[in-house]
Amino acid sequence: MTTLTFEQKQQAEQDEKVRRKNRLFTIAIGLTAQNAFKGYRVVKKENEFDISLTLQDADGHVIHLSADRYGSEGRLFVSGSYPQPARGGYQSITGAPSVTVALDKDIDRIGKDIARRFLVDYFAKHADVAGQVAQANARHEKLIAAGKRVAARLRVNLDETRINGEIEVSGYRPEWIKVNSYDGESFKLTVELKDEALLNRLLDVLNPRKEKTSPTAEKAADGG
Repeated sequence: MTTLTFEQKQQAEQDEKVRRKNRLFTIAIGLTAQNAFKGYRVVKKENEFDISLTLQDADGHVIHLSADRYGSEGRLFVSGSYPQPARGGYQSITGAPSVTVALDKDIDRIGKDIARRFLVDYFAKHADVAGQVAQANARHEKLIAAGKRVAARLRVNLDETRINGEIEVSGYRPEWIKVNSYDGESFKLTVELKDEALLNRLLDVLNPRKEKTSPTAEKAADGG
């Protein structure tokens, strides 16, 4: 039995990594030629430590192919990406489908396997998440609009009191309106953009209310 030196083991590991990288690229190119993956293009990751590629189409579907998944040696790990909310921050997806396929299986069989076991569930999950994100984005836009109205009113208040300050409206997580004053003792007001109704109530407080004039007072003012 031949015992490999440390350098030989390192070289063997490097050769195997190169083989898997080349095999993965061959698989990815082969998949884009199949009907189930029509319209996808290959995005190659330039990372010497990562044996993975991505397939993307024009409709926002992103499929990740990895041949270096820990615990899945000799297999191709397949997963997908999903729409993320505009407010920022990564949103984990519960129940996201993923599958593994033998790396050295015939490419035609790999494509059919992925299409049967992954694509159907992935497209359904992607559509579900896209709908949720669209609703979240619409709500987020409402909150930002309400926040900007509050910020506009705060700016007027700062001008009226001649306070030297600045106002920032942030559309990222955490979402906030910050009022920073640098006159005398500095202060900071933070309003989190979580509830449109609460922001509108804050607007009511900031806007001066006009005193209601009784009909009798109006008549007297007119000299009647």
